[in-house]
Amino acid sequence: MIRTATVGLALFVAATSAFAQDNPKYKADVPVEITTPETVETRIGTLKFFDGLPDDATVSKAYDQLDFSRGIQAFLSGIPAASLHAMCTGFEGAGITSNKAIGITEELMDARSLFLTPNATTVYNFFCIDLSNGPIVVEVPPGVLGPVDDAFFRFVTDVGLTGPDQGKGGKYLFVPPGYSGELPPDGYFVTKTPTYTNLIFFRAFVENNDVQAAVKHVKDHAKVYPLSAAASPPATTFVDISGKQINTVHANDFKFYEEINDVIQHEPGDAFDPEIVGLFASIGIKKGQPFAPDKRMKAILVDAVAVGNAAARSILFATRDPRVKFFPDRQWGNGFIGNSYAFMNNGERMLDARTLFHYAATGITPAMAAAKPGTGSAYAFTARDATGTFLDGGKTYSITLPAPVPAKQFWSFTVYDSQTRSMLETDQKAAGIDSNKTDLQANADGSYSIWFAPQPPAGHEANWVQTRPGKSWQVILRLYAPLEPWFDKSWKPGDLELVE
Repeated sequence: MIRTATVGLALFVAATSAFAQDNPKYKADVPVEITTPETVETRIGTLKFFDGLPDDATVSKAYDQLDFSRGIQAFLSGIPAASLHAMCTGFEGAGITSNKAIGITEELMDARSLFLTPNATTVYNFFCIDLSNGPIVVEVPPGVLGPVDDAFFRFVTDVGLTGPDQGKGGKYLFVPPGYSGELPPDGYFVTKTPTYTNLIFFRAFVENNDVQAAVKHVKDHAKVYPLSAAASPPATTFVDISGKQINTVHANDFKFYEEINDVIQHEPGDAFDPEIVGLFASIGIKKGQPFAPDKRMKAILVDAVAVGNAAARSILFATRDPRVKFFPDRQWGNGFIGNSYAFMNNGERMLDARTLFHYAATGITPAMAAAKPGTGSAYAFTARDATGTFLDGGKTYSITLPAPVPAKQFWSFTVYDSQTRSMLETDQKAAGIDSNKTDLQANADGSYSIWFAPQPPAGHEANWVQTRPGKSWQVILRLYAPLEPWFDKSWKPGDLELVE
C-alpha cells in the first residue's frame, strides 16, 4: 500500500512538472514565424533541428552554402579590383614598369592584345603608378582625354580635356593615403587617392589620319616620375604595345581569388569599404595573412567562381534589367545604367549594373557615363540580332544607320569576342569599321549599311566587318561628340538583321 502511494505520488509530481513546463508561469505569446521547425526542406536538402538547435549535418550544409554564396558574391563584387590588378600586371609583363614607363599604341590597337573593349581608332596611352613609396608626378600632354582610377576601379580624377588642366596639359601630383610629408606649394594639380595603385590612361586623338603625329605629341610631353626626383626627372620609357600578345583581363577561375588577395595585401587596410573587405575576409582573404584555403574551402571556391562567372555573363549578355535597353524596340544596350559612373541610384548601389560594366569594359569617369551633346562619346552595345538571338560568327548580318548619323566627329563599330570581351581575332586589324574610312560607301539617302560576315558580301566589300565561324561576338557602336538626336532619341540605329 505504501509502495502504491509512493508510485502514485511520483507520477503526480512528474505530471505536474510536465504541466509546468508546457504552461510556465511566465509564458510569451511566441509568433510561429520566429520559430524554427524540427525539419525544413530547402534547395540544399533537409535541415534538422532540436528546438532550434541545428544537428551536425545541418551545420555542415549551412556553412558550405554560406561559404559558397560568399564566394560567388566575392567574385561579382571583386571584379573591379581584379580587373585593374590584371591590367597593371599585364602592363608590368610588357615592360610598362610602374612609375617609370608609359605604354603607347604607336600603330593603334589590334586583337593580339587582350583588353576589355578597346578600339582601333585612338592612340592609347596607359600605365599604372604605385604610391606606396611616396607621391608620383605625371606630366600630361595638351589635348588628351582620359581618367585616373584607383585600385578598386573607382574614379579619382580626369586628365586632359575634362580634367583640371582643361586640355592645356600640365603636371599632376598623385599623393598616397596617409601621406604627411611636405608638398610643393604650386605648379601641380594635386590629387589625393585612397589607394597606392592607380591606373592612368588617356587618348591622343588622331587628326588627318596622322597616327605618328599623335604619337610624337605624347612622347614630347608625357612623363612619369617620383616627386622625390622632380628636380632632375629621369627619362620616361615609352613601350609600344601595338601588336604585342599581352593579357590585361582578370581570371574567371580560382586564380581570381588570388588576384584579389594580391590587391588586399598591397593596399592600405582601410582603402576599401569595410563591408567588401569583410566579404573577402569571410572566404579567407585577409590582409597580413596568407590566403591558403583547405581542401574543402578550395573546392567550394572553385564552384563559386564558376557560378559567379556564369552570373556575370548572364548579367552582361542576358540582362533582366529593363533599364539596359536604350530603345524598347531595339537590341542596343547601355553600359552605364542610370548614367551613374558610381552605379548609384537614390542611395542604392546598383550591384548588377556595376558587374555589367566592369565585366565588359574598363575605365570609369563621369565623362563616359554622362556625355553631353557635342562632347565626349556615346556607347551602345549588343550581342543579339533583331530577333533577340545571339550573334553567330558564321552568319551574315547587316545594319543600317539612318542619315544623318548624330556624331559631330565620327562614328564606329568595333566587334568583340564574347569570350574575352576583347577585339575579335580575324584577318582585319581594326576588328571593325568607322566613318573615317576613305572608301566607305553611303547609301543614296545618306545612310550607311554595314555588313558583318565571315566573307565579304558581293558588292559590299568596303562596308564589311569580318567575323569568324564558330565564334560568338558582340559589337559596340560609338558616336564621338554625339549630337542632340542621340540624347532625345529622335534618332536610333537599326538592329543587326540576319541575311539568309
